[in-house]
Amino acid sequence: MNDQARSRLLSRILQWTIALTVPVTIAGWFLWDFATALGILCGSALGALNFMLLGRSLQKMFAKPDEHAGSKWTLPITMLVKWPLILGGLAIVMMFLPVSPQGVAVGALVSLAAGATAAVREQQAQS
Repeated sequence: MNDQARSRLLSRILQWTIALTVPVTIAGWFLWDFATALGILCGSALGALNFMLLGRSLQKMFAKPDEHAGSKWTLPITMLVKWPLILGGLAIVMMFLPVSPQGVAVGALVSLAAGATAAVREQQAQS
C-alpha cells in the first residue's frame, strides 16, 4: 500500500466516522439524554484522533523503514505519545465534560466500526 492509498484510507476512515457518529449521536440524544449524546460525540472524536495519530505514524514508518528498525525509541514521536494523548484526552473528557461513560464507550465503538468499514470498503475497491 503506497502513501496515497494510506492517505485515502485515513480520509475514508474519518468520513465514515463522521457519517456514523452523527446519526448515533442524534439517536443517543433522543433515546437517552444529552450526556450520552455528548459522550458518543467525544468518544468518537477520541477514536478518530487515535486513527489519525496511528495513520501518521505508520506513514512515517513506511516512508523510512530502515530509520525505524531496531529499538522502540526510534519510532516516530506520534507513535510514542499516541496513548498518553488519547488517555489524557479521555481523562479530560470524563472529568470536565458532562458525559456518560456509556456514551463515550459507544462513541469509541462507532469509531472502531467506521475504521473497519472503511478498511473493508478500501480492500473491496482494490480487488
